[in-house]
Amino acid sequence: MNTAIILAGGKGTRMGANINKTLLKIKQKTILEWSIEKFQQNENIDEIILVARKEDKEFMEKLVKGKGYTKLKKIVEGGKERQDSCYNGLMQITKDGVVLFHNSANCLVDQETINEVIKATKKYGAAVAAQKSKDTIKIADKEGNVKKTVDRNYVWLAQTPQAIQTKKAKKVFKQAIKQGYLATDDVGLIEKYGEGKVKLIQTNNENIKITTPPDLKFAKLILK
Repeated sequence: MNTAIILAGGKGTRMGANINKTLLKIKQKTILEWSIEKFQQNENIDEIILVARKEDKEFMEKLVKGKGYTKLKKIVEGGKERQDSCYNGLMQITKDGVVLFHNSANCLVDQETINEVIKATKKYGAAVAAQKSKDTIKIADKEGNVKKTVDRNYVWLAQTPQAIQTKKAKKVFKQAIKQGYLATDDVGLIEKYGEGKVKLIQTNNENIKITTPPDLKFAKLILK
């Protein structure tokens, strides 16, 4: 069972919007709908679980109704932190396989990325869609002075989906909750608890997290 957990809890603060940014529209569809469709159309995805903020849950239920999202099985309420929201979605999965955590704001992900992430997760235990850095990376000290320069050949920018074998995902998320550990991303829990390798999967250049107004303009151009 391959399950996509789509996280739709964005507040839209950096977007300058007064609504959840995933509810902003591009070509008559919300960012959320574009993301759901990517997984609905993927032949390797068996089910979709949507995680929403409490205040958005009812609206999203009405939004997706009658849209033909046959793989969308549940809409669950999110938690305080992103990790809590992932856990709430994860606990709805009843069969082992691969679970993919995906930001609804990454609505430009392509099918090849989804397929390769699933394939690598089955083999290695976990995988993350990422882009190789095109820039020189500087590490700074507390005063803002350059401490060292990192070889960009080894620097990747993580995006979503991020996937983990379901059994391992439940194990590491429960460990994190028990210890009060908060990771900056999903596969970070695999890194923390040593439950296997995390394979980096080169994703399409358009697969960005829509966060700011320029990101939204970029997405509109791509989807035209």
